[in-house]
Amino acid sequence: MRTLFNILVIGLLLVPAFSSAQTRTQSTRVIDLSGALKSEAAVLLSTIADNIEYVPLETTPECVLGDYRNIRAEVLKEYIVVSDKHQMDDVPLKLFSRDGKYIGEIGAIGKGPNEYQRILGYSFLENLDRIYILNDNPSKLLIFNFKRQCIGSIPLPRSAAKVIALNPDRIGILYLPFTEIPNETARFEWIDNTGKVLKSVPLYQGRPKDGGGAFAPRAQLKIIGDDVHFVEQPFDTAYRLNPDKGFQPIWTFNLGADKIPREISTDVRRIMEEARPYSFIRTAVETPKYYFISIVQRQQIRNLYYNKKDNKVTCLKINDPFKKFFDASLGFVNDLDGGLPFWPNSGSESQLISVTAPEILKAVFQDKPATTLKLKRPELRGKLFKMVDQLKDDDNPVVVIVQ
Repeated sequence: MRTLFNILVIGLLLVPAFSSAQTRTQSTRVIDLSGALKSEAAVLLSTIADNIEYVPLETTPECVLGDYRNIRAEVLKEYIVVSDKHQMDDVPLKLFSRDGKYIGEIGAIGKGPNEYQRILGYSFLENLDRIYILNDNPSKLLIFNFKRQCIGSIPLPRSAAKVIALNPDRIGILYLPFTEIPNETARFEWIDNTGKVLKSVPLYQGRPKDGGGAFAPRAQLKIIGDDVHFVEQPFDTAYRLNPDKGFQPIWTFNLGADKIPREISTDVRRIMEEARPYSFIRTAVETPKYYFISIVQRQQIRNLYYNKKDNKVTCLKINDPFKKFFDASLGFVNDLDGGLPFWPNSGSESQLISVTAPEILKAVFQDKPATTLKLKRPELRGKLFKMVDQLKDDDNPVVVIVQ
């Protein structure tokens, strides 16, 4: 059990989750997770989606990815960009075609003018042929095109946490406070393609700097509508960054009496040893319609989803037919093609993304088992079996796309 808990905490430290609460405003909406945790329900995938697609990532001698649980895939119109979060400090981003063919690495590891040592964040403008990679030491924003050529670099005044690009002349940079830097403050800045600051928005006014440096690399920025939403693990509040209205808390997640105390949640070392009796956010994915929230509740993983339209939170029941595969059993019941339960690790307005392992797919579906589910897309089940037959256990992971 101790080993399992350490895995859960490491997952927390690798995947973005939620931010520290500050002064509440009347516009902040409270999502009651503690109440939803009292009951479970089997929810069909067709509740939130109409289609499912599988993209096996090509395996070559030049591209062998690690554990699927550490892989993050960003699915664009023509490309898939993949990062191995477990090896983020020393492995470049990898570029695949939309159908999974390996193209090559984006840039290279090093200290040269067009190289990076540590990826703190990345953002894409596919229609404008731009890939932005935020580097630490030295602090700079490297700009590549989708031919994997470095086409520019923007120096930054200090180490930043994340980047998000709206267009080449409006790039958002998130700076969080590092305890080792005296008098440093958190802020979000819009800059142009030369690095000129267009607008600076202060963050966490009046908040102590605890936790800032440790958790900064795992912060998350996401475009929702006309705003940028900001979350920072392992806290309980999501914030809106609006150029005119500034920095505002908009979602508060109530974990009840089991919520991890602040004095523990802001210290990475204490979390590893002292978080066991508590509940805390493990991962979260926001889309314009939903929040998909995974928490650790007293060392057990629980997955919940929140529908913004009807303000309803549902805790998903474990899928018993797949429970021996643990992660694979946690998610929506796949009544589209009868495949594995689905749970997203990234998403956008039009699609949700997860990553799974060939060895799991082969173990479950190689014998083409029957299903008692009434499938919404029965014609896709044959495609699932065909893909599984072509996989090898040591192949690269498979990207699952739900729309």
